Amino acid sequence: MKAARLGIIGLAVGVVGGLALVAGGCANEQEKRGHELYVHYCSDCHGESGKQNEGFNWSSMPDPKPKDLSNKGEMSTFKDEELFATISRDMLDTSEEGGDEIGDDDFAVPTMPTFKYTLSEDELWAIVGYV
Repeated sequence: MKAARLGIIGLAVGVVGGLALVAGGCANEQEKRGHELYVHYCSDCHGESGKQNEGFNWSSMPDPKPKDLSNKGEMSTFKDEELFATISRDMLDTSEEGGDEIGDDDFAVPTMPTFKYTLSEDELWAIVGYV
């Protein structure tokens, strides 16, 4: 009886531990994918680590310059949904019903491109998760 209980407890611990590893693996995979996408699509302006004056194009860009994504204090004031909206806003359809006006939010700047037509929703969320 005692051996059976220990076996059941061991099985339960194994299942929970396995699920935790799978969930952690998924999170790590999404973060890895977000980093890859960030490097490819964002780092020319924002830099590899998101610091100001680090991106290849940063110094030649007009004001306002790209956000300092490494500033945890400022970045923590933005919700994930706001970051998602910034990188996926519709700059082709600027009608009141369909799109956004360039520069109409607190995060985006007029030179910030949209990735709405370039990346999938999952890819956009992966970047948000990484940032």
